[in-house]
Amino acid sequence: MSKPSILSVGARSPLGLSALQTSLVWRSGKLVPTPVEWQTSRGHRIGSVRAACLPDDLVGTPRLVALAAPALCEAVAGAGDRARGAPLLIATGEPKPGFEDAPSLETAMSIALDAGVIFDRARSAVIGMGHAGFGLLLERAVDLVTRGGAPAVIVGAVDSYHHEACMKWLEEGFRLHAEGSENGIIPSEGAAFVVVTPGMTGGMARIGAVACGLEEGHEEGEAPDIGHAMNEVVRRAAATVGARPVPWLLTDMNGERHRVRRWSFVKIRNKTMLDPEQTVVFDGPDEMGDPGAALGALLAVHACVGFATGHADGLSSAMIGLSSEARERAAFVLEAA
Repeated sequence: MSKPSILSVGARSPLGLSALQTSLVWRSGKLVPTPVEWQTSRGHRIGSVRAACLPDDLVGTPRLVALAAPALCEAVAGAGDRARGAPLLIATGEPKPGFEDAPSLETAMSIALDAGVIFDRARSAVIGMGHAGFGLLLERAVDLVTRGGAPAVIVGAVDSYHHEACMKWLEEGFRLHAEGSENGIIPSEGAAFVVVTPGMTGGMARIGAVACGLEEGHEEGEAPDIGHAMNEVVRRAAATVGARPVPWLLTDMNGERHRVRRWSFVKIRNKTMLDPEQTVVFDGPDEMGDPGAALGALLAVHACVGFATGHADGLSSAMIGLSSEARERAAFVLEAA
């Protein structure tokens, strides 16, 4: 059986108005955090990475819709008639201050309406699950096109931290990178979508494997998270990569100590598969900040554009590894078409 393909992609981010622009600027390292009007409890200005095309007073679900609709429109336009009436799977961030609305199909309908996209509501879904959410939905998309008879599935993610209450929530949890707090993230935002189809020629990439799992331990629980599930999904996904070691690893390493520790465990346990001398590692948040649940979809788009334009420097496959703040873990492999 031929592997499912990614036929087309779309993205909207602080780095660009399209998938191509986002990927090229991301690769060139043009991250420029800018201050917002809000301050930390210590009186310091807060900096973030946000889409310049959106006004700062646009917050909450309307901001998510404004980010996602152009990205969805771009991905569907690139697929032509293949994506018309396809199931729409969207990952959003876990509920947080300023973004309390529970994920629902109403969100998908608002995004699709703004994008002018017709989708199969009966087989669509919206989940709130942090970084790993896109990986879980990509697994569902692969199942729909390989066993469910769907000629195409649109899968993507959108998230943002741009809200005063959300910034304060990050600070209170010691998760906001700021003066006096080095263990936090640089808040960002974005949206990206890919159109998944059964195996075919002419796509941007093939989906080599998707592996998902649940971590037994947790950062805040009695049993520590020492990366067992992350290690397992990375190994299962890597088993499909013909080349050894993995040529290109794209991670969600965002500077938080638990995520750094988790990835350190994975790399130490898999030195043959993830050779520090040969595997090219791209830590996505380094040059975009952390766009939350959108990161997995944005990394997938980055790999696809890299294959299509050549900025992947001849690398033939890429592994994307993702872990949510809760227990969900995911890894998937994309291969140059």
